[in-house]
Amino acid sequence: QKCLYKCKETPVGPLCICPPGERLNDTRTCVDIDECEQIGTCSHKCFNEKANQDGSVGFKCECEPGYQLENRTYCKALNRTLAYMVISNRRSILIANITNVSLERIPVRVENVVATASEMSTGIIYWYDMHAKKIYRVKKGTTEPEIIIDSGLDLVEGLAIDWIGKNLYWVDSRLKTIEVSTMDGKNHIVLLSQNISQPRGICLDPREDARILFWSDWGENPRIERMGIDGSE
Repeated sequence: QKCLYKCKETPVGPLCICPPGERLNDTRTCVDIDECEQIGTCSHKCFNEKANQDGSVGFKCECEPGYQLENRTYCKALNRTLAYMVISNRRSILIANITNVSLERIPVRVENVVATASEMSTGIIYWYDMHAKKIYRVKKGTTEPEIIIDSGLDLVEGLAIDWIGKNLYWVDSRLKTIEVSTMDGKNHIVLLSQNISQPRGICLDPREDARILFWSDWGENPRIERMGIDGSE
């Protein structure tokens, strides 16, 4: 059978080859390579396209609102602020500048902190104190923390922020629940309390076309699970 594109002679016999941007589907036919299947092809959105004969432009990248495309694949924020990471070592809360690897201590008194989260747009840092059994928040650069949840908590080991819907999520490993409230602690509800053993880590993808919550469970059957951020399957 003939090759659909080109045939190349090799020491072991004829070999079908494909044009740039395509690959062999069997021994003679070619199919388009989906570059979007490769993790990291685009920063945000990736759309597969048929490549030119020189193998260029086999995909198209697009960015979420508030970002601009650079170098065809990289999305850069329009209103940029320096990124930072919040770290807890139980007895203190630290801010790490990821550019120059410097550490700054948040000047608040804590007893036993494990779970932290931050809302980058406002500079507000959230944490759960295992000794006080309360969730607090403080604005970066200030010294007066605010209690936002002061009851109904036992062992919160993970916090996550929905920066679009302006909600705060957490997992409680002793109560075996996933819970949510508004950023000020109001409208507190339990999202999940069934078929959950020992939840630990939690993260969100609150974009409109995703709206997914992920969590890890390190009980007798360790696993990573997901559901809608509204508690749906």
